[in-house]
Amino acid sequence: FNECSQLFSVTFSEDSQLESIENDAFSDSKIESIIIPKGVVNIGECAFNGCRELKEITLPPHLTIIKQSSFSMCTSLKKLIIPSSVRIIEKNAFDGCRNLISIELPSSLKFIDSYAFYECKSLREINIPSSVVKIKTGVFTSCDVINEIVIPPSLTSIGDYSFCECISLQKISFLSPIKYIAEFMFYDCKSLTSLDIPKSVTKI
Repeated sequence: FNECSQLFSVTFSEDSQLESIENDAFSDSKIESIIIPKGVVNIGECAFNGCRELKEITLPPHLTIIKQSSFSMCTSLKKLIIPSSVRIIEKNAFDGCRNLISIELPSSLKFIDSYAFYECKSLREINIPSSVVKIKTGVFTSCDVINEIVIPPSLTSIGDYSFCECISLQKISFLSPIKYIAEFMFYDCKSLTSLDIPKSVTKI
């Protein structure tokens, strides 16, 4: 259904046997909302990439990975709940979701890959679960309206550019014994007025 430019609605029967939505399955279509069947355990890379009219999506309860660019450039999406089964969010998963205001991350989450939330310019807050141990490069770059970040105790690896150009960011609380401040981690954070560096830090 890639580039089905007149496809506005997709529904599945309640007893759907669907288990997998493959790469690019609905990319660049005009879908406005979708409830993914509960039996789906895989949503492929770029599956909903460029679905600019997509406002609502219900994810299945047994999903473990949000794959690369699966929801990138869904510019009408405003809120999303990630299922409690998800452990990994891959690179660019929500890249360019400019109107995404709220996203609920589960306590099962362990790893957030590069630029996962790049240019989510309307994202008001992000609660990083205490289960997360690693976030990679540029995860929250250009999230313009986030004003506070709490680094949980579990998070010991934070990539370069992680909070770069978060122009409204005013407060960062480190609860984690991180060893170093990565390159350009807070580059161009114009609203940041003070920062308490943890005693565990050995390199900036």
